Amino acid sequence: MVTSILKSEAHERARVSVVIPTYNRKEFLEQAVETVQLQTYEPLECVVVDDGSTDGTREYLDALDDDSLRPVYHDENRGQSAARNSGIEAAEGEYVMFLDSDDILYPRAAETLVSAMETRSEDCVGVFTSEKQVKNNGRVRKRTVPSGLMTEPTLKNVRQIGSPTCTMFLRRAIEEVDGFDESLPMRVDLDLYLKLLKRYSLFGVDEVCCERRLHESQISNDDEKVGEGYRMIAEKHQIDDPQLD
Repeated sequence: MVTSILKSEAHERARVSVVIPTYNRKEFLEQAVETVQLQTYEPLECVVVDDGSTDGTREYLDALDDDSLRPVYHDENRGQSAARNSGIEAAEGEYVMFLDSDDILYPRAAETLVSAMETRSEDCVGVFTSEKQVKNNGRVRKRTVPSGLMTEPTLKNVRQIGSPTCTMFLRRAIEEVDGFDESLPMRVDLDLYLKLLKRYSLFGVDEVCCERRLHESQISNDDEKVGEGYRMIAEKHQIDDPQLD
């Protein structure tokens, strides 16, 4: 069961919906939400999908006094893809922007992405940016994305896009390709990018607009699940070689 709560019926209709899926990440989520609240772009809404957390996440969200916040609650843990799909369904914005709950946005992130979207061709339905990565041992590096238009639906291309954090897409385009595939165990982001690139183009902006915090508890550290996800994506999209390098 999914419960959605609209805090204010009188809020201005958002043009950008930032979707944050979360599960037992309250200590990270608070900062993620704050970075959405500090965005220079308006109007914007923050759709937080609590995927059955048991760490006080719901109580934290219920206590927030913010008309732009749209919490969505799952009664049980259904996985990150289901949480993102619930967020897309609840979103009102023309554009959907994704942020993982353990990451943060820089203040001009939404403004930068909207500007990039509006200067592209009509068949471009999404944009992505470079990012700063911070490991739990303090090591920092910049992950750079290729600048310009991306048109070919290849694994090499979609791997360069990276995680959904700080990506933005036209909501209608995501809905057209049925969102995130909840049957895939891992790398559902690559599947979404491939589906979009088979119909449209995407655009890369080599500007650091977000910070990703890498830690051991992330599911991306499970090599077996990552490998299974790659194999399933390769089979689904009829790609002969599942190796990305």
